[in-house]
Amino acid sequence: MSASISKRIGCNSLTASGYVEYSSNNIDYLGTTPAVSEIKEFIANGMVEASLSFGKLHLMPSFVLKTNNIEVNGYKNTSVVPNYNVNAIYSISPKRQLQFVSCIYPM
Repeated sequence: MSASISKRIGCNSLTASGYVEYSSNNIDYLGTTPAVSEIKEFIANGMVEASLSFGKLHLMPSFVLKTNNIEVNGYKNTSVVPNYNVNAIYSISPKRQLQFVSCIYPM
């Protein structure tokens, strides 16, 4: 399930969105050593991004937070991964621009 909301004010905009997913599976192995595995996974992501204009300067920042909770036969693992991206463009003239990009995408 996902949802988003946006607001535009003049040339500027702000957007927030989110995503949630849950899944549960049972795996029956009937080989030489029969086993049953129960796997549950919950994923939740949130994002805020903007598009901002200040004359010749345009900024496009975004921030994302990703979470993943997985449980296999009672053993739990949770990961939280934040990342951001900032893109800035300065228009010197109609044919020339300076661009700056800063981002973190942890693995």
